[in-house]
Amino acid sequence: MVSVILPCYNVAEYIGTAIDSLKAQTFENFEALVVNDGSTDASADIVRAAIAGDARFRLLSQRRQGLSGARNTGLNQASGTYVAFLDGDDWFAPEFLSHMVRTLEETGADWAASALWLEFDTGSRFAHSAIHGAPDITGAARACHLDDARMVARHFPSAWNKLYRRDFIGDLRFVPGAVYEDHPFYWALACRSDQMWYVPEPLYHHRRGRHGQITAQGDRQIFEQFDRLDEVRALMDSAGMPHRRCALSRLATRLVHERLQPVTDPALRRAFIDRAGAYFAAHDLTWDWDGASDIDLRPGPEISPSLRYTVLVQAGDGADQTRRALAAQRLPPTGVLELADGPVAKLFAQARPSIQTPWCAILKAGDTPLPDWSAKMLGALQEPADATLAVCAVTRGAQGWDPGFALPDLPCPDPAALIFATALPPSASPDGPDWATGLRFAVAHGPTKTARVEDAMMVLAPRPTDSPRATVRTLRQMVSSGLVSPRQAAALFAHLAQLAVSAQAGRARRVAHALIWGVARRAGRLPKPPQAAHIGKRLHRLL
Repeated sequence: MVSVILPCYNVAEYIGTAIDSLKAQTFENFEALVVNDGSTDASADIVRAAIAGDARFRLLSQRRQGLSGARNTGLNQASGTYVAFLDGDDWFAPEFLSHMVRTLEETGADWAASALWLEFDTGSRFAHSAIHGAPDITGAARACHLDDARMVARHFPSAWNKLYRRDFIGDLRFVPGAVYEDHPFYWALACRSDQMWYVPEPLYHHRRGRHGQITAQGDRQIFEQFDRLDEVRALMDSAGMPHRRCALSRLATRLVHERLQPVTDPALRRAFIDRAGAYFAAHDLTWDWDGASDIDLRPGPEISPSLRYTVLVQAGDGADQTRRALAAQRLPPTGVLELADGPVAKLFAQARPSIQTPWCAILKAGDTPLPDWSAKMLGALQEPADATLAVCAVTRGAQGWDPGFALPDLPCPDPAALIFATALPPSASPDGPDWATGLRFAVAHGPTKTARVEDAMMVLAPRPTDSPRATVRTLRQMVSSGLVSPRQAAALFAHLAQLAVSAQAGRARRVAHALIWGVARRAGRLPKPPQAAHIGKRLHRLL
């Protein structure tokens, strides 16, 4: 038998739907414990009328104790082998109990979670996997392993889209009088179990946006979220979960984002952000959204200083376009400084004393970063603790896609493809070509300190192209100085040749241009280039 615990507080408009969904269950062996938690509206009367004559339902009335107290009352009265929670403004799909019971019986698992429907009072709805960062419902029923705190943090911590064995819950109860009480309950169970089964069908209907809903309150109760985070942190530590700091960063980021959503009072918002910043600093956390697209990243730099960056924009036609693209960033820059046109290394050296952020980027007028550019780059820089440089792929107009790497371990980026640590200026001649500055900077940081973003996150304005002979001269100087080996210089030459040849219109012009680059390589006594994935086989032969 399943004990379904149904808390009820001032939900007269919705409680009938919840009860009707229980009556419609294809699995009929259940008891429904409807806990009237001191309602002051007609909720209790509606419940009595709805359950009349159905012995499976019991109405338990108590003075107001909050959602935690109502659920605990239900747990104390439950007698079923299994336990499910249904909120008073939500409802089950007809197959919820049958499908979830079958999953636990067939797998022997202690608990299982289902995908769900998010139902909005506006009438809109959409299915969600109930897994953060992966909203689309995919795959078959499966065991989700809970031996990594990061994986535990990805699942909705909600009590209500799950079925539990009652003896698995045991004497665990919700924190009395607490709000956001689901989190410590969920994490306590995750610390007891090595896996939770996942059912990829939306079997639970969760209402969003209802007036009076706890998670929609924008008042001072939002500060209680930090108490729940402390409780979760203690549970992680006591269980010795691996990757606790990363998981807590991601969990705190999402919960701070969610608590800020309904806040309209500027003073309250400021106070909450300040409290979040102090909490993150005290526990060495970072604003980590784990690539999720639904999190507002704008508070991130205020809470986590490691996300602050300055962009230097060189003057010229298209500077307004670049500034507009920066203003549209999900993770906006802390500052934008205008520079004259000129060699990147020289301009950065001049501007560096004015930069007050840990990270910096240098763009030419007309360069257009995609809205996720800074988010992906700085997100990549958070993962390796000692990373000092991020490189992304770019799009170069007619030249197409540029991966930013000549070999898997040899960056050759345009400077605009970089976000780098301000404290580590590039080691480059102030008068050298910009591509050489990008290379010298990347090599100086080293492959172990370089984070790579595979996606093309920037559309570059047109760049002047060095001649093949000038490219050979620069590369030979780099070999002589020990910056790169002859083999690496040949790979860099092929990478730059690929960009130059791709810009030519028509097959005949591309072949002719490739031959010119190949002659320059031989005349400059560079070795035959190693094969690279982004270098065409025909071009490789011609070079």
